[in-house]
Amino acid sequence: MAAQQQKMKPFGLVLFVVMSALSIALFLFKDKITPDQNAAYREENSRYVKTSAVVVSKEMVGGARRSRLSVTIQFRDSAGELQIETLSDPDLERVPNGDSIIVWYDPEAPYRVESDSRYKEIMRIK
Repeated sequence: MAAQQQKMKPFGLVLFVVMSALSIALFLFKDKITPDQNAAYREENSRYVKTSAVVVSKEMVGGARRSRLSVTIQFRDSAGELQIETLSDPDLERVPNGDSIIVWYDPEAPYRVESDSRYKEIMRIK
């Protein structure tokens, strides 16, 4: 029994070292190893245009358990048309009505709007 335990100690140590090395490699190279889940969104959002928008109103939508913040904004698109859209972004909770924020929108479909923080998250911009 003792001889068998002596044989298992080096195996356990080797297993620990190998698993640790694999964990470190996965952490360091996860973007190259794992598939990029945001690739389709990044390609789709690459044509978005950055602009300034004004917060018109904010309200909580939904029930008591699953409520979310709905922020109504207005901005002028590249054609000069006034667009009024709604965002759902908890980062905008502290922005008062009337303040300007940065948004990104699709010039071909101005109703497709993302907040600056959400756009940076999708595009992996730091």
